[in-house]
Amino acid sequence: YYLLFFWTGYFLRKHYQWYDKHTKLITYLSLIVFTLLILLGKGQAVDKVTLQTIISMPTYIVMEYIVGLAGSMLCLGICKTVCSIASPSKMIDELSNIGKYTLGIYVVQIFVLERLAVAIPCFQVSEIGVLEDLVILPIIGIVFTFISYYIVRFTSRIRWVNNMFYGGQYSQ
Repeated sequence: YYLLFFWTGYFLRKHYQWYDKHTKLITYLSLIVFTLLILLGKGQAVDKVTLQTIISMPTYIVMEYIVGLAGSMLCLGICKTVCSIASPSKMIDELSNIGKYTLGIYVVQIFVLERLAVAIPCFQVSEIGVLEDLVILPIIGIVFTFISYYIVRFTSRIRWVNNMFYGGQYSQ
């Protein structure tokens, strides 16, 4: 399921010029689609996706993918707009640098979120509401992304870690 998002990101990276040309249109369409699907109750993105879910409700996976894609494209459009309005600063340069470390962040988040965070009792979520889904969990995601980013920056200096976990793509 997550691999779909990885390949979508890879595809969008390859066609960035097209996205850059149509950013406003894509952002507005994403806002409409995302808002509509959330209001229709289709955005239960924190439900655990299992093989049973995929087999018994294949349209559920498609809907989750569309909600996730629309939300992601909306966030990208908003960030792009904010960056184009804001004056150049060290913070914006540093944030844009994070994109170079996407693979490493993904690898680290697998270890941090799927292996370590599940052992922490406050992350044992059974019932989650819209507020948590749309506000609290994204904040947690942003925090974990920054933690993962700095873990990648630190560990990529170790040659064997860089080669084994990140494919040797981060030369320091």
